[in-house]
Amino acid sequence: MACHSWLPDQSAVSQFDAYAGCIRDAFQQIERERNDLGSDALAGENPDDE
Repeated sequence: MACHSWLPDQSAVSQFDAYAGCIRDAFQQIERERNDLGSDALAGENPDDE
């Protein structure tokens, strides 16, 4: 994740935009994982059981 790879000459606004985009990507990833877990549960599978 490139959240903390800002250059010193970037403005606060562009830093905030980069950080907001990074957070948005993280939430989208969490949502995909939640959707995957939900579909597994609906299929009667428990991914935590080995």
